[in-house]
Amino acid sequence: ETEGTLLARLDLCLTPMGKRTLRHWVVAPLLQPSSIRARQVAIKELMELPESGDIRTQIKKIPDLERLISKIHTVGDLKRNSSHPDSRAVMFEGNIYSKRKIMDLLTCLDGFKQSMEIITLFQEKEFESKMLRNITHFEKEGGEFPDLTEILGFFENAFDHNSAKKEGKIVPSDG
Repeated sequence: ETEGTLLARLDLCLTPMGKRTLRHWVVAPLLQPSSIRARQVAIKELMELPESGDIRTQIKKIPDLERLISKIHTVGDLKRNSSHPDSRAVMFEGNIYSKRKIMDLLTCLDGFKQSMEIITLFQEKEFESKMLRNITHFEKEGGEFPDLTEILGFFENAFDHNSAKKEGKIVPSDG
């Protein structure tokens, strides 16, 4: 439990990913003064943004991408699948099980779309903090955030998302 702890006092995070990151920061704090200052400058700049309310609203909508990616990767791991009990189990509710996996994929894709929308809110901003510049700008603009437009476009056109949600099956589109 975190009740009564420093973590509980500091934790205003909106996503499970943010909560895990903050917990890590509290448990394993930075030791280098330059790194501490860099993080402080980034946080100060974020707090001073006039659009911070809009950004917080958007961030709330992002699913737990770390966990979803891990689940999707595990399901697609051929070596694990051949030795895991799921490969030998008889799934009496196989369609529900498959539908859950497809919903995880669709939720993850939606989360990445939302992340891209959030990054576009920062495109006109010039930050003093190099750390903040790196995480809020695309790689082609000198940042570290990958531009997922092409990949997301591929998945958007690869199959009918509404049909996949309803039926629990991915039927590839023509082409």
